[in-house]
Parts: sequence; structure tokens; C-alpha cells
Amino acid sequence: MGMFEKRCFRHFLVFVAGCEEDDPATLEGLAAGGGHMGVLYAHFELGPDVADFTGHALALYQTEDYLDEPCEETIRRIKLYSESLACYGKSPYLYPLYGLGELPQGFARLSAIYGGTYMLNRPVDEILMENGRVVGVRSEGEVARCWQVPCNPSYVPDRLRRAGCIILAICLLAHPVADTGDTTSCQIILPQNQLGRCSDIYVCVVSSAHNVAAPGKFITIASTTVETPEPEEKLALALALLQPIEQKFVSISDLYEPTDDGTESQVFCSWSYDATTHFETTCADIKDLFRRPHFRVGDTGCLPRPHQPWSLTPAPDTTMAQYKGAASEAGRALQLMKKRERQREHMEQMRQRIAEENIMKSNIDKKFSAHYDAVEAELKSSTVGLVTLNDMKAKQEALVKERERQLAKREQCKELQLKLERLRERALKQEQKRQISSLSFSLDEEEEEEEEEVEEVGGEEGTGSPPDDDPDKDEQPPKRRKLGKNPDVDTSFLPDRDREEEENRLREELRQEWEAKQEKIKNEEIEITFSYWDGSGHRRTVKMKKGNTIQQFLQKALEILRKDFSELRSAGVEQLMYIKEDLIIPHHHSFYDFIVTKARGKSGPLFNFDVHEDVRLLSDATVEKDESHAGKVVLRSWYEKNKHIFPASRWEPYDPEKKWDKYTIR
Repeated sequence: MGMFEKRCFRHFLVFVAGCEEDDPATLEGLAAGGGHMGVLYAHFELGPDVADFTGHALALYQTEDYLDEPCEETIRRIKLYSESLACYGKSPYLYPLYGLGELPQGFARLSAIYGGTYMLNRPVDEILMENGRVVGVRSEGEVARCWQVPCNPSYVPDRLRRAGCIILAICLLAHPVADTGDTTSCQIILPQNQLGRCSDIYVCVVSSAHNVAAPGKFITIASTTVETPEPEEKLALALALLQPIEQKFVSISDLYEPTDDGTESQVFCSWSYDATTHFETTCADIKDLFRRPHFRVGDTGCLPRPHQPWSLTPAPDTTMAQYKGAASEAGRALQLMKKRERQREHMEQMRQRIAEENIMKSNIDKKFSAHYDAVEAELKSSTVGLVTLNDMKAKQEALVKERERQLAKREQCKELQLKLERLRERALKQEQKRQISSLSFSLDEEEEEEEEEVEEVGGEEGTGSPPDDDPDKDEQPPKRRKLGKNPDVDTSFLPDRDREEEENRLREELRQEWEAKQEKIKNEEIEITFSYWDGSGHRRTVKMKKGNTIQQFLQKALEILRKDFSELRSAGVEQLMYIKEDLIIPHHHSFYDFIVTKARGKSGPLFNFDVHEDVRLLSDATVEKDESHAGKVVLRSWYEKNKHIFPASRWEPYDPEKKWDKYTIR
């Protein structure tokens, strides 16, 4: 820029910094009546090169369409760039140490802490659909039931359309990029107007400063949208900035976009990665992928064009009272809102039905396992993804209260049901008595007949006349004895409500007695010996209850260790690991779980927390022994750096299904 252009650009940046969305007066009337960015550039006398730099490098637009759009969105983007630059110093961009692979690593760690479930190296064989809506995913013969599926384009090739093609060149350099002040990382954007193209060229540079390359080496990524039959020739403009290049890897791939927004099928597909290397469009796509399951009137009603990212702003809480548009579209908008409300209700019903089916189909072992809890299961199903600790605690308290209300309501329903059953039983007994009275083998009739026979026999004996004195007397046929109940038959196999109620009462008393004993065990105190491991051991002891979780233990251990170790003063409990008998114990397990199951690790029992100085070279894990080693409390960052070195090389995650029949310390 020349001196005059710098002065004009400075006035423009001062104007942008003073703009407030809630105060139209700060726009100084420039945005009134839908002022466009082209008008704003002209007002501050900014030339084409400065406008290209502002729109493509600061606001990160990919086309020139923003010049004819209202300026508020561009001002917001420039302010975001400026605030990020002030916050992070040399660059407004964030890039994870050790590369982009740390993003799924962070997700996996937080998922393990907050109870999420993830499966790795599992192919998706089929996405199951019923009536046009997703109901589950089949993988290697197993089916995971669900009501929504977010995914990338590789899983749903039948729901995509081709939106273009991109070329990507990954280059390895032994020097920093020229004219960048020997910086270790940078982002270079070549605007389309200066290249005579329809799309920009992007160059991203990273190095050993991000722990992704060896010292003195640089990794650069140059990419752009394919516009000609020979795309590598156009990319040569960017590659010329990187010379000399040690190695170069060039690939050309198609760009795909979903054919629908997924509200009908509940299959929400993202876009393919485009040519941008600053990931702004990828972030926008992920935000939209999260928002689409909660699609509302007022959101974008159709998919954007391939060169336009979806909106970066959160979806407004729009209602019909705020609807603005043609009157002919108001009825359609109302119908869409009602339709989406019905879809939301249907989705909630399906969610409840799937949750009930999962509870009913769960095996008996899981129901009676020590660590199973209905509230914990509900908490896991309702907090999928990354949530804050405060939201987690609030959700947990709400679920506990809701669970107590449900139990109280269930008890009331049981009492009412018992009363109704007693009334039905009483009415049934009365009906049975009425029916029995009319049967030929009624007990009452048999007793009356026996009494009559006894009376007749007694009367004949009283007369003293023999029965065969009169041979001419008609012989009376003998009375046939009617069948009746046999009191000697065992009827214990027949239904007996009184006996069943007694058994249920006894079973309930035993259950309550067992729960009281387990609660008493959980409240017992144990002394845990542990060692903070930073390459050498620092042994400490702490008293905990058997029912406490590993997370609660690490929190108390952290409070003790912070006094002596400065690196732990800013650490949180989620950054600590507990290693017991060469196994990495997850935070959600409790000491009670290992005590009642008598779990064993690779080098000793997991249910003893005192210490015996005994190192065994070869033993049998199935034989009960009173030997244990002090558990280790380790910073996760230390483990990541030293997991290839003994003893961290022996550590592995705890798997309750794995049995350690033999183990050897080497």
C-alpha cells in the first residue's frame, strides 16, 4: 500500500472497530437502506487491491458476491479477525499441536470422561431405514439403534451430488517461505482477481513449532478449485513461492455436497473438504450439521451454492410473529413450522421407545453389576458430545430428582394396582363360590348327602328289623358316590396369590437388606497409598471411602500434590491418570467395583490399595495373593511424551472383559 492507501485503510479499520450491531448510529448512516460493501469501499476510497485483501484475507470470502450484499456480515467478520489477532498475538488462527489428529484425540478423552461411547476401526456396513427415516447402523453383524446419524460423504454416496473438484499439493521444504520474515507458520491467500481466476489459491505453512515436522523442516499445503483441464499449471503460481521444494505430493479429488438437509430421513451429511486451508468453511459446515437436527422457520431453507459456506451465525429463535416476507409465503411457512413440530414430537417418541427397548434388552449381568445405575445410564444417553462441567452437574441433579419422582409415582401406581387386584380377586372368589354351588361335586352337597346316609343307617338300626326280612320288598339301587376333591394331592404348583405375595415380600426384604449392606461397605474408609510419577516416585497416602470414584480420588490427590509440585497448580483432574498394576483405570470406576469383583491387573490385584514391597518376576494372576503395588498418579502430558519408555510402555487401558492368566515383568 502507498501512504494514501494506508491512511484510508486506517480510517476504514477505525470505523469497523467502532461499529456495534445493537447501535445503528455507529454505522454513521453508511449501512442505512441496505448499504453494500462496494459502497463502503468507495466511501473510504479503498482501491481494488485493498478491497481484495480485506474481503479475502480478513473476511475470508471465497467470491466477490459479498460486494453486493449488506455490509453488516463483512464488518462482523473483520472484527472477528481483529479480535482474534489481539487475543492470540502473532496470528488470528489456531492450529493444534501434533496436528489435526489431536482433535479426535481430544474428543476421545472427553468422551471417556463424560461417559460417551465410541468405536474405532469398525466399518459401517449399512444405514438402516424404516419408512424413509433412519433407525440404526449395522456394523459387522451388530446393530446400533439410533434416531439420527451425522456423517461425512463417504458413508452415504447415494445422498450426494458432485459440486466441483479441488487440487491439493503437499510440499516438504527445508527452509521458511520467502518474504515471510522466516516465520514458522503462516497462511497465504492469493485473491482470484489478481490471478485472473474464479477462485482463490490457498497456502498453509506449518513446522516443528506445531510438533508436526522435524526441526528445520516445513510442511506446506497449496490448494485451489479446479477450473481448467490442467489444474497443476494454475497451482504453479503458488508453488513458485515455495521453491526450492524437496518433495511434492499432488492429488485431485471431487467435492461433494448433500442432496437434502436431512430433516426427512434424519441422516445429516456434511460437505467434502473444500480448497480453503483456514477451515472457516469446515467450521461453518460443522455448526450447520449440529443445527440442522433442530431446523426452525427462519433458517436457511435450501443448501448453499458450492462456493458459499453456510451461515456462521447461530440460528435465530424465530417465530411466526417475526416472519418477514411475502404474504403468499406466510401460509407455507406456517405449514413448515407445524410439520417440523410434528417431526420433533415423533423424534422424541422414537427416542423414548428406543431407550425403553435398550433397557428391556439389556442382559441380566449388566443389571446386577456393581457399577450399574439407572441415573448414570440416563445421564450418558442425554449428554452425548462435549458439555461443560456446570451443565453436566445440573443435568445430573435434574436426572436424580426426576428419577426420585418417577420412583415415587411408580410406588403409588403399584399400590393402586394392588388395591385393584384385591378388589378383582374378591369379586372373582365370590363368582367362583356362586359357580361351585351349582356343581354336582360341590363340597357342601357331598357333606349333606353323607349326613343323610348316616341318619338313614341310624334309623334302620333303631327299628331292630333285619333288612332282608321281606323278600318281596323292592331292592333299592345303591347310591353312586359323587367325585370330590382329594385333599392328599400336592397343589403347591398351582397359582396362589397369598403365597406369591409372601415370597415377593420376603424377596423385597432381602433386597433391601442386601442394599443396606452394600451401602455400609461403600461408606467404609480405606487408606490408599499412591505415588505421583514424573520419572521418579513421590509416595503419598490419602483416606477415601470404598464407594468413591477414581475421579474423586484424583481430585483429593491433586489437592495434596499441588503444594509440592508447581506443574500441578494449573492442572485439572481430567489431565491426570491413575495407573494401578500397569492398567490405566478410567475415572468413572469406583474402588467398590474392584473390591466386590476382586479384579486383577497385569502385576497384582486391583482391590488392594495398601503396599507390600514385593516385585515378582513370574506369577499366576488367578491365584489369590496379598500383594499389591502403589498406584501411580501421572499427568497425561507426561504419559504422552514417555509412553514409549519403561514403565509407561507397559501401561494399557483397563478392560473388565480381559483376564490376566499369566503376566511377566521384564
